[in-house]
Amino acid sequence: MLYRSAIEVMRAHYIAGLAALDNGDRAIASEMFSHPISEIYVDLEPVIESLGGQAMMDEMNRAAVLHFQDASGDEIRAAVDEVVRLLDVNQDVAPEADPAAAPAVHAAVLASLIERAALQYEFAAQQEDASGAWLDGYGLERAAARYAETTLDDVRAADADGASAIADALDLLATAYPGAQPPETYDPEPAVVLEAANAAADAAGAMDAAPASDGAAGGG
Repeated sequence: MLYRSAIEVMRAHYIAGLAALDNGDRAIASEMFSHPISEIYVDLEPVIESLGGQAMMDEMNRAAVLHFQDASGDEIRAAVDEVVRLLDVNQDVAPEADPAAAPAVHAAVLASLIERAALQYEFAAQQEDASGAWLDGYGLERAAARYAETTLDDVRAADADGASAIADALDLLATAYPGAQPPETYDPEPAVVLEAANAAADAAGAMDAAPASDGAAGGG
């Protein structure tokens, strides 16, 4: 679960950075592309290589520095596309859980992304300048929605009630984050979003503790 989550949190940074680039905020985009290198990747690279994945430090660094080299927006996007391609490759080599535990792993990844997005939403609402926290949360929400597209059905097949709690939280986050720019007013209220995120986390935790997981949900 931790490996899969790390890959998806990195993906969230690139989603957020591309949104900033689309808004003309090249420096902010560069920051977003830089953060996952030091925050996640430097520790994850040995794991990726041990699993047979592809190292991607050079590609990540390139995406982060192109802004300072006066590269065009298209060049930056192409560099990010290559990083995202490698994220997909490295997600595909994630440690395999017991097949019976795979839905619990996916639920845990979704719950983690949901919780992070909800906390950023709450934090943004408290800030005078919410742009950074909002953009982080926006990327996390989009990453969670993307991950759910290919995994939530598996979660639902294993635990319909748990999947419903996760789906409700995802729907609420989609409403909370309509775009990459922070709103003037926060609707739904942060407390409501956090409550839904907590319900999703509880559902994922219950799946992890269920006998079918056989303690293997930590894989991946």
